[in-house]
Amino acid sequence: MWKNNRITLRDRLPSMGMRTRLILAFALFTAAAIGILWVLQTFFLDNLYETVKYRELERCAARLETSLGTEAMEDAAFDLTQEYNLCLSVYQIQGGTGRPVTEQHARMFCLLPMVSTPELLMMLYQEAEGAEDGIYTEEISMDTLFPEHDMASAEAHRQTEDHTRSILHVQLYDTANGQFMVLFATELMPLSATVQTLQLQMIVLTILLASLVVPVLPYLLAFAAGAMLYVVVEELIPEMSEGEHSNIGTVFFAIGFTLMMVLDVALG
Repeated sequence: MWKNNRITLRDRLPSMGMRTRLILAFALFTAAAIGILWVLQTFFLDNLYETVKYRELERCAARLETSLGTEAMEDAAFDLTQEYNLCLSVYQIQGGTGRPVTEQHARMFCLLPMVSTPELLMMLYQEAEGAEDGIYTEEISMDTLFPEHDMASAEAHRQTEDHTRSILHVQLYDTANGQFMVLFATELMPLSATVQTLQLQMIVLTILLASLVVPVLPYLLAFAAGAMLYVVVEELIPEMSEGEHSNIGTVFFAIGFTLMMVLDVALG
């Protein structure tokens, strides 16, 4: 009776114990998780952080509304600045001008004193008043507030060059105690620096890997081609695996293919 003595590649591989398989699986899972987290942080962390900051400013504005014009306003403003690590200024609008009511800062650096000039406050008020919901939000930088040709602001620009990205949120409130304009500001630069560092690491790692792989790329491609030919001959041609000595057909195929390539190169 004819019997198929076909031996597959899986049968020739040495068997691994359960402990070795678990360690290998854990190592692969850890490497994959680190790689995925690295990619997500590099390409999506900055945008996600900005979205979170915008939502925090909206929550702060909603929580402060109930205390505007009351004795609890200053305490509420202080609590918000400490909780969300931002700074805010409250102005009461009277006769088209803004009278400062309270100002709270949670950090040494704050953008609000730099936008507290009458001209900038009037511009911000007009922007918020022109919006349907009375809210004006913009991502601004020191270059926007202080042009390079403005020599009077050169020192301020130098001192704040490490904090060049900030979100400015302006909101108008019509309450029983009058109209108020509240300015919120929070920084974006610290996380941007982290993302830039991650991107730089990925660029350096890519360059190093490319410099290591390119010299051996011909050998890797040759190995891949040989492995593919082996799989085709051994697994996809049934006649090559029949009989007790299934390796003979594979070996002679490799010898014949090598001879053909040598003749092709030698004879042009």
